[in-house]
Amino acid sequence: MLIKLYAANVSSGDMRLNTLDVPLLLIPMVKLIFGFKGPRNQIRGITGSGVVSEIGSNIKQYKVGDKIFLRTQFVNCQMSPDKVAPTIP
Repeated sequence: MLIKLYAANVSSGDMRLNTLDVPLLLIPMVKLIFGFKGPRNQIRGITGSGVVSEIGSNIKQYKVGDKIFLRTQFVNCQMSPDKVAPTIP
C-alpha cells in the first residue's frame, strides 16, 4: 500500500537527536547509539496522516482515495492493515 503523506508528527526528542541538542557529555553516547555520521534511521516521527494512492492485490480493506492515520512503528511489522492504518471518517 502506498500512502501520500500530508501530515507527520516530529517530536522534540527527534529534533534534539537530529541536531545533537543534548548535554556536551552525552554527545559521544548519542553518536554511538544513533550513528556517528547522522541518525541511522532517517525516518523521524511517530504518526502521520494521508491518502491511499496505490494498493496491492492483498489489500482488501482500503481503496485508492481513502484518508488514513498511521503509526510508523508498525510499518515494518507483519500486522494486518487495519491495525496499521485506521481509516479517518
